[in-house]
Amino acid sequence: MKTYETIFIVPADLPSQRLDGFLDKIKSLITKQGGEIVQIDKWGRRRLAYAINRHREGFYVFIVFKAPSEIMDELTQIYRVSEDVIRQMTCRAIPSKTAT
Repeated sequence: MKTYETIFIVPADLPSQRLDGFLDKIKSLITKQGGEIVQIDKWGRRRLAYAINRHREGFYVFIVFKAPSEIMDELTQIYRVSEDVIRQMTCRAIPSKTAT
């Protein structure tokens, strides 16, 4: 399994129930495919550098997870069809090198 990082932005005025529901959907997809969630950080409401679909602010969520590479197509599809996601990005995490 490889380690991935994903970040997505939803509208800042999105109700917390819908955000939690979407986050649960992402978590269940990862765990059903045999992956594991390493870290979830809700960065909160932030101003966007430029307006995206008339949104000037967004709520950022950052997730680190381990999963097989086959999951990436399905995860991208969920982001693409969701009306709530303004922007998203998923990439493979660079392994950290510890000093010895």
